[in-house]
Amino acid sequence: MLIPSPGETTAYTLIEALLNRCPVIADHSGYAEEYRPPEYLPKKLEPAYLVEKLQYALQGMHSLRHVFSATFERVATELTWSRWAGRPGRSTRKCSPDKVLL
Repeated sequence: MLIPSPGETTAYTLIEALLNRCPVIADHSGYAEEYRPPEYLPKKLEPAYLVEKLQYALQGMHSLRHVFSATFERVATELTWSRWAGRPGRSTRKCSPDKVLL
C-alpha cells in the first residue's frame, strides 16, 4: 500500500493496513516513521520517486513480509483500540448524542 499524504498525522489507514499485515510505503508523518522499516519511508513525495520506491518494494515482494514482520508484531501489541483506550491523557468518557469529544 502507498500512503503519500504529507498532512496525515496518525493515519488510520496506515494502522489498519499494518494490523492486517499489509506492507506500507508512507511519508514521515505521525506514526509512519516509528512503525516502518526505513527503506519504506520515502524522502520525497514526488511521483517519480514514489514510483522508484514502489518498484523497489515489488522487486523484493518475496521478502516484504519478512522485512515487515517485526513491525507487524509491534503494531499488533501496541496499536490496538483497547490499548489506546487505556492510554493516559485519553478521555474514557462515553460520547452522548449531544456532545462531540475531540
